[in-house]
Amino acid sequence: MTKTKKLLIGAHMSIYGGLSKAFDRAVEIDSTAMQIFTHSNRQWNVKEISKEAIEKFKDSQQKTNIIPIVHASYLINLCSDTVEVQHKSKIALEKELHIAEELGIKYVVVHPGYGRADKQESLNKLAEHTNKILANAGKNTSILFENMAGQKNAVCSSFEDLAAMYSKIDNKSRVGFCLDTCHAWAYGYDFSNEEGYKKMVHSFNSILGLDKLKVIHLNDSKKGLGAKTDRHETIGKGTIGLQAFELIMNDERLVDIPKILEIPVETTEEYKKDINLLKSLIRS
Repeated sequence: MTKTKKLLIGAHMSIYGGLSKAFDRAVEIDSTAMQIFTHSNRQWNVKEISKEAIEKFKDSQQKTNIIPIVHASYLINLCSDTVEVQHKSKIALEKELHIAEELGIKYVVVHPGYGRADKQESLNKLAEHTNKILANAGKNTSILFENMAGQKNAVCSSFEDLAAMYSKIDNKSRVGFCLDTCHAWAYGYDFSNEEGYKKMVHSFNSILGLDKLKVIHLNDSKKGLGAKTDRHETIGKGTIGLQAFELIMNDERLVDIPKILEIPVETTEEYKKDINLLKSLIRS
């Protein structure tokens, strides 16, 4: 593997005790990247962050050189059938972008959402609200849409649907994508062997472009291929198989794309085992 690029890998870190504390936890598990919520991910209310907290966060980032990424609240659903939820989602995501920009964070990952309306109508809603949000919030921070697992009424589980939505975005320079391995597997993308992996990456590149892939969520899956169920599992203990993760870890095109674990753990230290496992898969 090329040595000119820095391997960026980490996990979703708790911000308990303050935003900057996430860096301390990330250092403990030998991270070079991390993902955080900037507030409770189950609440609509997004509080402003004090100047002191912002300074502490930026200072910790500079000292550790760990790349931070924000994951937006799970409540956000820009293509909801309910106008009220769409409105709340728009305001919440604008605040998420504002806070991320204040913290100097480049990317905010968000789930495209769910809609019972016609799929094209849902994609149109998603793009329409995104255009308004980007016009109102910040200049430097980008939205990364994450592929969904294919659950009932889920929007943007396929690369084609993500591309259809993206085609309607005005400021394309501020929109990219986050690939979740559990979600891709659950939807039906089989990348468990070299042939399948090459096919999936080729499909992503031809439909969306690898240059738009900014973050990867590395998660195994409790459920089988095409199960349309979002159930994350520890690396190597799920149904995807280690070869898939070995292929990802040795793909030079993906080396410096932040890879974030979102697996079920009871303690932060448990992440370190999976990070070490993933690193061990890299061929010298």
